[in-house]
Amino acid sequence: EDVVEKENDENKDRSGNGLNGEQHFNALTFGTYQHQHADSSFGPIRLTEKKRKVSKPYEIAAPGHAAVIRDITPQELKNRLDTPVADAIDTKRTVGDVKNWLKMNGINQTKFAEKVLEKTQGHFSVISRNPAPWEELLAPGRAVFVRMHNWMKLSHEEKMKILSVEKVSVKNDLQEKKKKTRFTFPNEQMEVLMRIYEVNDRPGKELIEELAAKFSLSFNQIKDFFLNRRRRAKKSNL
Repeated sequence: EDVVEKENDENKDRSGNGLNGEQHFNALTFGTYQHQHADSSFGPIRLTEKKRKVSKPYEIAAPGHAAVIRDITPQELKNRLDTPVADAIDTKRTVGDVKNWLKMNGINQTKFAEKVLEKTQGHFSVISRNPAPWEELLAPGRAVFVRMHNWMKLSHEEKMKILSVEKVSVKNDLQEKKKKTRFTFPNEQMEVLMRIYEVNDRPGKELIEELAAKFSLSFNQIKDFFLNRRRRAKKSNL
């Protein structure tokens, strides 16, 4: 036995490896560095390793715009529709883009006019049939195209959120406003209407529709202006 132990000692190198560099392990020293004792404060490597943290698919954060859509209210979205624009709007192109979007998504013009533009379907039909150039529109007329322009910049989800809001019909809103306040034309609109009245006190339907579109007013509001002017002129001649 002494001879066998002596041969084993002779076959070990200085690092404690066996012959030809073969290393011997046991259950207590497995996982330790060379020359590291099993009871070292560092401990076995495998005991001190940390598990990798694997992210789960459902923990992935949603895109930023999704959070905005979830939190923003329909009224806040509508306020964005009135954001002023710096450059002139191509009215013809804007109307075409809106009509194409409505057609592709199966949205009728009445719903769009009332909930987005806060106008009647007839008003939208007039201004979209033959859009006046941006340069020829006054402030009220431009406001409608600003809404359409900003509407096309919204995401699909934001558009549908505005359209899903329940709203009383525009006709009822107009009637309530008439009961509360009497409508008066702004000075710039009055000047244009008076110049037309002096030349033609009974304008045709097409001219009234064109004026209503430019001023962003209803057909009846323009029609009533000329009617009231004729009545005043008749009374003054009596």
